Amino acid sequence: MTKRGYTITEFVEVFPIGRSKLFELLAEGVIVARKNGRHLIIEHDEGERWLRSLPEHEPSKPRPGRRVAA
Repeated sequence: MTKRGYTITEFVEVFPIGRSKLFELLAEGVIVARKNGRHLIIEHDEGERWLRSLPEHEPSKPRPGRRVAA
């Protein structure tokens, strides 16, 4: 069963983001946290929403003159 909410430490263990970038995105309002006393709690669904909002990777095209491994 997935946890419903994470502390900052737990969030960076579960989602592919570092603490500094997480605090930057929290300050910008890109990721929303809730307060429980002095603690910040980030809902699991908020992490999933943020992850889905990231752009998809587009494979690069081979450069001219470079061999492609078979």
